[in-house]
Amino acid sequence: MNLKGMDWNKVETPRGARQAVPPGFYKVVLMEVGEGTPKAGGPSYVSLEFQVQGGEFDGCKVFDNLLVNAENATARKIAYGRIKSLLEATGSIGIVDDLNELKGRETGMEIRSRDRKDKPGTVSIDVHRYLPLDAEELKSAAKPAAEAPKAQAAAPSSNGKMPWE
Repeated sequence: MNLKGMDWNKVETPRGARQAVPPGFYKVVLMEVGEGTPKAGGPSYVSLEFQVQGGEFDGCKVFDNLLVNAENATARKIAYGRIKSLLEATGSIGIVDDLNELKGRETGMEIRSRDRKDKPGTVSIDVHRYLPLDAEELKSAAKPAAEAPKAQAAAPSSNGKMPWE
């Protein structure tokens, strides 16, 4: 890649280390729909890229890779179940013919952690299901994090001196 003549003033530096969104309920918007191929080879999958809306993780990305073409029937069942969950959550079942039509739509998402069978001792963070925006679980997630209590100002003791004096 030739970098000669690149105007680095127009390039945004990443905000820091890539941050995993922890398990919980989030409002998200679908940003991209694509297709990928596993690094180890095999059938392609559908890749969904979401962006968290609001809260501590506002702007963080969440990816859901759906193994719709997997040879494993369980993997396909899970993939199509999540697609149905997304369509139901957005009120799009029977209305859209292509997942690309959902770009820019908001929905709710539940993220869970699970122990990885292929790598004992490690945990994977995965999209579990999609929820309509009016779901009860999202109402608490939409509230901003509680502020830390403000420290009380030190008051003079009965002798008129501050505690550290």
